Amino acid sequence: MTSRADPGPEVLQGIGAAIAQAADLIGLGAVLGIGEPGARRWTLLNEAARALLGAGAAPGRDSATDPGASLAPYTAESVPSAVEAALPRADGTAALLQIAAGHAEHQGVPVVAALLADVSESRRAEAELLHAETRFLRMVAAAPVAVLVTSDMIVRYANPAALDLVGRATTASVVGRPTADLLHPEDRHWPGLGRDRLREERSITSEVRIVRADGEVVPVEFLALRTEWLGRAGALVMGRDLSERRRLRATAAEGERLAALGTLAAGVAHEINNPLAYLLVNLQLVARELDAIAAGSPPGAGLATRVEDAIRGGERVGRIVRDLRSFARREPPVRAPCSVAEVIRSALAVSDHEVASRADVLVELDPALAVLGDPSRLEQVVGNLVVNAAHASAEGGRRGAVTLRGRRLGRSRVELEVSDDGPGIPTEHLGRIFDPFFTTKPAGVGTGLGLPICHGIVTSLGGEIAASNAPGGGAVVRVVLDAAPAASSQPPPTSRAADTPRSARARVLVADDDASVADALSRVLAAEHDVTTCTSGESALAHLAGDARWDAVVCDLTMPGVDGVAVYEWVRAQRPALASRFVFLAGSRSAPHVAAFVAWEQPRVLEKPLVPGAVVDAVRAALGAR
Repeated sequence: MTSRADPGPEVLQGIGAAIAQAADLIGLGAVLGIGEPGARRWTLLNEAARALLGAGAAPGRDSATDPGASLAPYTAESVPSAVEAALPRADGTAALLQIAAGHAEHQGVPVVAALLADVSESRRAEAELLHAETRFLRMVAAAPVAVLVTSDMIVRYANPAALDLVGRATTASVVGRPTADLLHPEDRHWPGLGRDRLREERSITSEVRIVRADGEVVPVEFLALRTEWLGRAGALVMGRDLSERRRLRATAAEGERLAALGTLAAGVAHEINNPLAYLLVNLQLVARELDAIAAGSPPGAGLATRVEDAIRGGERVGRIVRDLRSFARREPPVRAPCSVAEVIRSALAVSDHEVASRADVLVELDPALAVLGDPSRLEQVVGNLVVNAAHASAEGGRRGAVTLRGRRLGRSRVELEVSDDGPGIPTEHLGRIFDPFFTTKPAGVGTGLGLPICHGIVTSLGGEIAASNAPGGGAVVRVVLDAAPAASSQPPPTSRAADTPRSARARVLVADDDASVADALSRVLAAEHDVTTCTSGESALAHLAGDARWDAVVCDLTMPGVDGVAVYEWVRAQRPALASRFVFLAGSRSAPHVAAFVAWEQPRVLEKPLVPGAVVDAVRAALGAR
């Protein structure tokens, strides 16, 4: 077995040259030193090493004067690993070098090889980055917006604003905790906390509720952005407290509500004061004349006229109240197939007394045309539009013309058009005609609620309504609604005849929490029936339970305690035959259970203020159901 001879100085020098060449290729300095420390000679320095140590560096010089001598403290065997040091150059400058040295012996002589790398620029860049990060963190810490960094559903960073938002005093009370712990239990599914949604969308904005340390629940708007935290997927979350904004919004809404209420009150006062004054003046004149008659004077010729005028004034107030109720009502709309022809027929029958003396009405439509809607409300819409058109077309005392046209728009919509041959709508008014209390009619003629009510009804049914002027003159109002399915058909609604023949005297129970209304109804019905009155639902139930011989019930829908709905439910359970002979009185249907009852049961309902003839007719119709 033979051994290889130890390499000679030439071989050692050749190895060093190869290392130096390889180091040059990647920009590293390479040096080779031989001898004991203090007497070491640097026999090899590659080009990179000369550049790093200074232009005068060259191999073979005495260690005391050799620039490579500056490497001695960092290439000693006692130095355990790579070190960084600022070494002086021959030109007086310094270079920040990373130095890694290896040691060996050759023929009993110590040998050291070292690699040098200039880290000046990288350390400068790191220092600048650290400075920038420090400045950024200071900016984030001073930001008025809450900032958190999360990863793996854990809070990793929280700025002071975030601590304040969640009501915690120290960073340790937030950082390291599960993110979900900060949220309201119902909002812990918020996708901004998860990684999957952020991978897809990069950012998520949402309103969630957080629970502060004191238990207060605070609404917060959060924006979560995809980011990394220490090499792991995470989220940068920014949030702001919405409490103050919502308070300001509520304050503004309250201001708008009060302003709207003021406008409403002013409009109502203006509309009601005129007919009310007219009514009161005529009643005062009637009272004086009655006093004179009581004193022996003969009746004046104008007594009946003044009574009729007072009635008209009261009816006018009643119409205004009904319009206000319709305008304010927010009952869920009924969407059922209904015949357009039947809606128009009913609307024209109701409005005939206002239209017939002013205009001729022409109807052009397919009798089979049907829409999805509420027949009674659509009758109100058509009636309002026809009356408005008749008034407009008859301006100047001439007889006008009103035309109603219906046609399909494609397969799913139906358009109803009401036009007149009047002067049209002034251009400056076109944008306001659907505003409450806006009217171009003379004082005492219009309430300014007809078109707003139409607008509310049509839009609640998913339709559209718009007004314009026809090219040849006159105004046009177009209503667009969803068409009823082609297969659906609805027979014309059967109306409860108001002219039901009178029957023998019946026993009628009247229940209204206003004693004056109950007494007035008793006087209206007493000519045909035996009437008993009561002023509460509890009293009505006592009368009904104590005597089964009632023929009809006239009952207020809304009474304190036991209301009309509860009275009806008792009767339906205990006296089912009497349930079909109810007449309800409604001053309001705003209570949800009342609105639901009326929509479901479709009972006879008379709106207050009441018209005596309508009460008599309704009771006759109810008795006809016996």
